[in-house]
Amino acid sequence: MSDAVAVTKEIEAQAGVLVTQAQTLAVTDAASFQQAGVFLRTIAAYLKRVKEVFDPLVEAAHTAHKVAVAQRAKMAEPAQTAERLVKAAMGTYEAAERERVAAAERAAAAERRRLEDEERLRLATALEAEQKPAEAERALTAPVAIRVPTPVIAPVAKVEGVSFREDWDFEIEDAALIPREYLVPDEKKIRAVVRASKGDIKIPGIKPVPKTITSVRG
Repeated sequence: MSDAVAVTKEIEAQAGVLVTQAQTLAVTDAASFQQAGVFLRTIAAYLKRVKEVFDPLVEAAHTAHKVAVAQRAKMAEPAQTAERLVKAAMGTYEAAERERVAAAERAAAAERRRLEDEERLRLATALEAEQKPAEAERALTAPVAIRVPTPVIAPVAKVEGVSFREDWDFEIEDAALIPREYLVPDEKKIRAVVRASKGDIKIPGIKPVPKTITSVRG
């Protein structure tokens, strides 16, 4: 068994003992209060030992992690830039294509309405010539059945594995006009003010709450 493994097992065993002792410790009088204080110092010594053993390992792992993350970012950044450029170009084209199809459909609908209106007017004019004014008036708004050529509209191009969807974002124009339900309290700033003033500075809607902190010297 390596020294590192042996030390780890030793620390694990000590941790179990500490938890067991803490679960059985009852602070009920001055003597047990003093005993609890001594026990806290034992815990502090244990935690110091844990830091001594594992901090170098954590630091080494953290350094290796940062190096790996930096390398990953360095390798991915050019491809991510290329991806953004291509996505932006494709998105612009796809949006223009959707607008082209929509405009063509609007134009086709307008042309159909124009032809239907012409047919209604033709029918009404013919009825007026036949001295049928009531029928002529009804003909101006009645449905008509005419053959209208269906325009050929090229569909929006598709690429296998690539899809598009509409998304929304926002920009804050005037922060003062944002409704209260969309605001988040700055808890860090509030806590700093309460702690620095020991609750003397009154912040509307905030109740200072004192807490007892137990500290231990090794």
